[in-house]
Amino acid sequence: MLRINHITWTISLSLFLYSYLFELNLFYTILLSLITGYFSSIPDIDIKIIKKLKKIDKKYFYLTIPFTILPRIIFRHRTITHSLFLPIIISTFSEIYIKNNILLYISRIFYIAIILHIFEDAFTKAVVKMFFPFQINIRFFKFSTQSKLDFLILQYTSFGILILFFIVKLGIKI
Repeated sequence: MLRINHITWTISLSLFLYSYLFELNLFYTILLSLITGYFSSIPDIDIKIIKKLKKIDKKYFYLTIPFTILPRIIFRHRTITHSLFLPIIISTFSEIYIKNNILLYISRIFYIAIILHIFEDAFTKAVVKMFFPFQINIRFFKFSTQSKLDFLILQYTSFGILILFFIVKLGIKI
Protein backbone atom coordinates (compact mmCIF):
# COMPACT_ATOMS: atom_id res chain seq x y z
CA MET A 1 0.00 0.00 0.00
CA LEU A 2 1.23 3.48 -0.75
CA ARG A 3 2.31 5.78 2.06
CA ILE A 4 -0.58 8.23 1.47
CA ASN A 5 -3.07 5.36 1.71
CA HIS A 6 -1.50 4.24 4.98
CA ILE A 7 -1.78 7.74 6.38
CA THR A 8 -5.44 8.27 5.42
CA TRP A 9 -6.54 4.78 6.47
CA THR A 10 -4.67 4.99 9.78
CA ILE A 11 -6.13 8.38 10.62
CA SER A 12 -9.64 7.20 9.74
CA LEU A 13 -9.47 3.93 11.66
CA SER A 14 -7.63 5.34 14.68
CA LEU A 15 -10.34 7.97 15.13
CA PHE A 16 -12.74 5.16 16.00
CA LEU A 17 -10.14 3.41 18.17
CA TYR A 18 -9.25 6.44 20.26
CA SER A 19 -12.81 7.66 20.55
CA TYR A 20 -14.60 4.42 21.42
CA LEU A 21 -11.91 2.08 22.74
CA PHE A 22 -9.98 4.61 24.83
CA GLU A 23 -12.97 6.96 25.27
CA LEU A 24 -10.98 10.13 24.62
CA ASN A 25 -12.64 13.45 23.88
CA LEU A 26 -12.82 14.73 20.30
CA PHE A 27 -9.75 17.00 20.52
CA TYR A 28 -7.42 14.28 21.82
CA THR A 29 -8.94 11.73 19.45
CA ILE A 30 -8.13 13.90 16.43
CA LEU A 31 -4.68 14.85 17.77
CA LEU A 32 -3.64 11.26 18.50
CA SER A 33 -5.08 10.05 15.18
CA LEU A 34 -2.98 12.60 13.26
CA ILE A 35 0.15 11.52 15.14
CA THR A 36 -0.71 7.86 14.53
CA GLY A 37 -1.14 8.61 10.84
CA TYR A 38 2.33 10.18 10.84
CA PHE A 39 3.80 7.01 12.39
CA SER A 40 1.85 4.70 10.08
CA SER A 41 4.62 4.13 7.54
CA ILE A 42 7.25 3.08 10.10
CA PRO A 43 6.98 -0.67 9.29
CA ASP A 44 8.09 0.10 5.73
CA ILE A 45 11.48 1.16 7.07
CA ASP A 46 12.72 -2.27 5.97
CA ILE A 47 12.58 -1.06 2.35
CA LYS A 48 14.76 1.95 3.19
CA ILE A 49 17.27 -0.16 5.10
CA ILE A 50 17.75 -2.55 2.18
CA LYS A 51 18.05 0.35 -0.32
CA LYS A 52 20.80 1.94 1.78
CA LEU A 53 22.65 -1.37 2.07
CA LYS A 54 22.53 -1.89 -1.70
CA LYS A 55 24.24 1.47 -2.24
CA ILE A 56 27.37 0.45 -0.33
CA ASP A 57 30.41 0.86 -2.52
CA LYS A 58 31.43 -2.42 -4.21
CA LYS A 59 35.12 -2.04 -3.35
CA TYR A 60 34.25 -2.16 0.37
CA PHE A 61 31.81 -5.05 -0.03
CA TYR A 62 34.04 -7.68 1.60
CA LEU A 63 34.58 -5.47 4.63
CA THR A 64 30.88 -4.90 5.09
CA ILE A 65 29.51 -8.41 4.47
CA PRO A 66 28.38 -8.94 8.09
CA PHE A 67 26.67 -5.56 8.04
CA THR A 68 24.92 -6.09 4.72
CA ILE A 69 24.00 -9.76 4.50
CA LEU A 70 22.44 -10.16 7.95
CA PRO A 71 20.13 -7.13 7.65
CA ARG A 72 19.07 -8.30 4.18
CA ILE A 73 18.00 -11.59 5.72
CA ILE A 74 16.31 -10.02 8.74
CA PHE A 75 14.68 -7.05 7.00
CA ARG A 76 13.12 -8.64 3.96
CA HIS A 77 9.97 -6.66 3.19
CA ARG A 78 6.83 -7.67 5.07
CA THR A 79 8.58 -10.02 7.46
CA ILE A 80 9.79 -8.89 10.89
CA THR A 81 8.55 -5.30 10.60
CA HIS A 82 5.10 -6.52 9.51
CA SER A 83 4.75 -9.13 12.24
CA LEU A 84 2.34 -8.79 15.15
CA PHE A 85 5.15 -9.88 17.45
CA LEU A 86 6.78 -6.45 17.12
CA PRO A 87 3.80 -4.47 18.53
CA ILE A 88 3.25 -7.15 21.18
CA ILE A 89 6.84 -6.79 22.37
CA ILE A 90 6.62 -2.99 22.30
CA SER A 91 3.31 -2.92 24.17
CA THR A 92 4.40 -5.43 26.78
CA PHE A 93 7.68 -3.63 27.41
CA SER A 94 6.09 -0.19 27.56
CA GLU A 95 3.19 -1.17 29.81
CA ILE A 96 5.57 -2.80 32.30
CA TYR A 97 8.57 -0.47 32.30
CA ILE A 98 7.42 2.98 31.21
CA LYS A 99 6.05 5.06 34.07
CA ASN A 100 5.93 8.45 32.33
CA ASN A 101 2.41 9.03 30.89
CA ILE A 102 3.62 10.93 27.82
CA LEU A 103 6.11 8.19 26.88
CA LEU A 104 3.43 5.59 27.49
CA TYR A 105 1.04 7.37 25.09
CA ILE A 106 3.80 7.66 22.48
CA SER A 107 4.51 3.92 22.71
CA ARG A 108 0.76 3.18 22.44
CA ILE A 109 0.52 5.40 19.37
CA PHE A 110 3.55 3.61 17.93
CA TYR A 111 2.19 0.08 18.32
CA ILE A 112 -1.32 1.06 17.21
CA ALA A 113 0.23 2.56 14.05
CA ILE A 114 2.15 -0.68 13.43
CA ILE A 115 -0.93 -2.87 13.93
CA LEU A 116 -3.03 -0.70 11.61
CA HIS A 117 -0.23 -0.70 9.01
CA ILE A 118 -0.12 -4.51 9.05
CA PHE A 119 -3.90 -4.70 8.76
CA GLU A 120 -3.88 -2.22 5.85
CA ASP A 121 -1.16 -4.12 3.99
CA ALA A 122 -3.38 -7.20 4.10
CA PHE A 123 -5.62 -5.35 1.63
CA THR A 124 -3.01 -5.60 -1.14
CA LYS A 125 -2.07 -8.42 -3.51
CA ALA A 126 1.12 -9.20 -1.63
CA VAL A 127 0.50 -11.28 1.47
CA VAL A 128 1.45 -10.25 4.99
CA LYS A 129 3.30 -12.61 7.32
CA MET A 130 1.54 -11.41 10.48
CA PHE A 131 3.08 -14.15 12.59
CA PHE A 132 6.62 -14.07 11.20
CA PRO A 133 8.80 -16.22 11.50
CA PHE A 134 5.87 -18.64 11.08
CA GLN A 135 4.83 -18.84 7.45
CA ILE A 136 1.17 -17.93 7.93
CA ASN A 137 0.17 -15.63 5.09
CA ILE A 138 -2.76 -13.23 5.52
CA ARG A 139 -4.59 -11.31 2.78
CA PHE A 140 -8.08 -9.78 2.99
CA PHE A 141 -8.38 -8.27 -0.50
CA LYS A 142 -6.26 -8.01 -3.66
CA PHE A 143 -5.84 -4.30 -4.27
CA SER A 144 -2.90 -3.45 -6.50
CA THR A 145 -0.52 -0.73 -5.35
CA GLN A 146 0.20 0.12 -9.00
CA SER A 147 -3.43 0.56 -10.08
CA LYS A 148 -4.87 4.07 -10.15
CA LEU A 149 -8.39 2.67 -9.82
CA ASP A 150 -7.46 0.68 -6.72
CA PHE A 151 -5.70 3.77 -5.32
CA LEU A 152 -8.87 5.84 -5.77
CA ILE A 153 -11.05 3.10 -4.24
CA LEU A 154 -8.78 2.93 -1.18
CA GLN A 155 -8.66 6.73 -0.84
CA TYR A 156 -12.44 7.20 -1.20
CA THR A 157 -13.08 4.38 1.26
CA SER A 158 -10.78 5.92 3.86
CA PHE A 159 -12.42 9.31 3.41
CA GLY A 160 -15.82 7.60 3.72
CA ILE A 161 -14.71 6.10 7.05
CA LEU A 162 -13.51 9.55 8.13
CA ILE A 163 -16.85 11.17 7.23
CA LEU A 164 -18.73 8.32 8.93
CA PHE A 165 -16.78 8.96 12.14
CA PHE A 166 -17.79 12.61 12.25
CA ILE A 167 -21.42 11.80 11.36
CA VAL A 168 -21.58 9.27 14.22
CA LYS A 169 -19.52 11.32 16.71
CA LEU A 170 -21.30 14.60 16.13
CA GLY A 171 -24.74 12.97 15.87
CA ILE A 172 -25.50 14.37 12.43
CA LYS A 173 -28.78 13.01 11.06
CA ILE A 174 -28.89 12.23 7.36
